[in-house]
Amino acid sequence: MLKRLFRNDEKERLIEENEKLKSEIERLELELRKKDNIIKCKNLSQVKNRMEIEERKKENNIEKWQEIEEELKKYHSENIEFKRILKDREKIHGLKDLKYNYLIELDRYFKEAKFKEIIAHFVEEKIFYIQQLTESKIESFEYNDKIKSEFLERFKKMEKLEINWELKTYLIKGERISKLYSKYRKLVNILVGQDIEFVSDLEGYNFEKLKESGYKAGDIGEFKEIYEDYIKRYRVERKRG
Repeated sequence: MLKRLFRNDEKERLIEENEKLKSEIERLELELRKKDNIIKCKNLSQVKNRMEIEERKKENNIEKWQEIEEELKKYHSENIEFKRILKDREKIHGLKDLKYNYLIELDRYFKEAKFKEIIAHFVEEKIFYIQQLTESKIESFEYNDKIKSEFLERFKKMEKLEINWELKTYLIKGERISKLYSKYRKLVNILVGQDIEFVSDLEGYNFEKLKESGYKAGDIGEFKEIYEDYIKRYRVERKRG
């Protein structure tokens, strides 16, 4: 009898302990799942962060390569243009060697703020372009000796054509078509497509051909007038010999 009761008590105890263990196992499994999810989220977040960092690196690299590529294209285009400009000349020995040159406004060359008062003085004297200047005119102007000396030195470099390629190109070929006709994007695209990039390239150009591109006589007349006005104002023919 006591033995039976003992067995029953033992059985109930074991059942009770089993239930507790089962409950504890379920709790642990639930906790484990939560932790596992947290770990997965952290891992995913880390992976995502790594991917974003890598993408940013790639984007930065792409941007750097694009910048380098643009620079190379720029230099390549400049080299082609300079070779074309100097095709029939081994050297340019001053302005006397040019058939034409284009007037360069003072503030286009003397861009520095320290030269503004000197430029203003010459403008008052009706001197607007570098080609109108002379050493004696610069020297006779009473002004700060240091700045005037720098101005004169820059002028002498201009006479020797010791200037950057952009300015030298302007001196030889005039304004870019893209600037001359900045209000007419379609026209610029048409002209550039015909290898016309500077004013000098328009010499002898048949504007009437633009009718084929849909332009009317009034438009064509306006384009010609812009070109002719620029030539009258800026182009100077130089006599040789």
